[in-house]
Parts: sequence; structure tokens; C-alpha cells
Amino acid sequence: MDSRIYSVLSRIHSALNEEDYTNRFSLAEIAGMSPSRFSHWFVEQLGIPVRSYKKWLKLRLAINAMLAGESPIDAALAGGFSDQAHMSRAFAHAFGITYMSAQTAITSHKNR
Repeated sequence: MDSRIYSVLSRIHSALNEEDYTNRFSLAEIAGMSPSRFSHWFVEQLGIPVRSYKKWLKLRLAINAMLAGESPIDAALAGGFSDQAHMSRAFAHAFGITYMSAQTAITSHKNR
């Protein structure tokens, strides 16, 4: 793996919800390449586009917040989503079920 990816990932993780710092242009500058080449390079390095990677990180933050007992709206905000509906759509797209279905399954499993 190209060592520059670690600097890029570090920036994404530290400034996930700050679009000015994690847009393709800023990240390409860190890697020392054009935005177009950066987009292709990122996929070569991780197997997914930057946008998908950032959405996955946001989902992880939201899921962790829900598992910690946060309400769905607070979990969405903790994940950096604009609202609960946005998180719900992203969750359903990623996992094929709604977050409410997942939360119900987790709750019923805990109560066994």
C-alpha cells in the first residue's frame, strides 16, 4: 500500500464532518496529485471511492452512538448526518435493512 494513504486517511478521520478539509481537492493535495488522479488512486488503494469511505465512517459513528443508547436523531447527528432520514437511507443502502429493524433486533437479543 502506498504510504501516502495513511496521511489521507488520517485527515479524513480527524476532519470527517468538515467538508473543506476532506473534499477531493484537499485530499489530493495531501497525496501530491491531481484531484482526478487522486480519485482513481484512492480506489486502487482501498477498493472504494472516497465518498463511500466517508459515508461508511459516518455510519460507524452513528451505529456506535445508537449502541451507546443515543436516540436515533442524536446518533444521526453524532455521525455527521444532516438529519435522521439521511442516516436512515444510508443505513438501509449499506445493510439492506432499516436502522430501526437493526435496533429492534439488538434490543430483543439483549433481552434474552
